Amino acid sequence: MGPLSGLGPSLSTIILNWRNAMSDNYTLISSDCHAGGNMKAYEEYLSPSYRDAFAEWRGAYSNPFRDLQDDGRSRNWDDERRNGDLDAEGVAAEISFPNTVPPFFPTGALITYPATDRAEYERRL
Repeated sequence: MGPLSGLGPSLSTIILNWRNAMSDNYTLISSDCHAGGNMKAYEEYLSPSYRDAFAEWRGAYSNPFRDLQDDGRSRNWDDERRNGDLDAEGVAAEISFPNTVPPFFPTGALITYPATDRAEYERRL
């Protein structure tokens, strides 16, 4: 027994406990996720009076974000894929923010400019 016996765990015990604690699982919640609807899915929520204009806008729109083009974009609305990706990354939950382009916006909602007139404003609603 040394002069410090009885004052607490030994250094080797502390290191062993620390190593064991580092292998324990922990809960990871992501707080910077983005999600939104498939552009086609918006159509059913539009007033019939806007549907032709929507089809024209949708046909002309080009997404400026590479990670939201091709197959990458489906992670915004495909719950099965999204949950699989989260599970693979060890994420237990997420806080999501809108990310996809709402109808009639000229570019992504996060970087667009305000409507310039009443008609454009009402169309974006």
